[in-house]
Amino acid sequence: MPETKQLLRKIPGGKLLRISCVVDDAVIRQISIRGDFFMYPEEAVYDIESSLTGLPLDTEILRKRIDETAAEKNIEITGFSAQDLAETITGEHQ
Repeated sequence: MPETKQLLRKIPGGKLLRISCVVDDAVIRQISIRGDFFMYPEEAVYDIESSLTGLPLDTEILRKRIDETAAEKNIEITGFSAQDLAETITGEHQ
């Protein structure tokens, strides 16, 4: 049964991440990434969200996909790292 997760994390020395995701059978079905971080181009957050949909809740897999998507689409992220985002989504930072 799908579960909706609301995740909030203040990155040490960085910005606030606010994640809303629907997870079913440990797979991301839908995700929204918001917060007070900066991403260029601004609409690139949608590319990151799309790239994570369908992936398992595994920090290393998510980090790798975030890094790959950022490189492929020339996305600049300020305020958090791919590792920070992946750990926030999986809850490993706690």
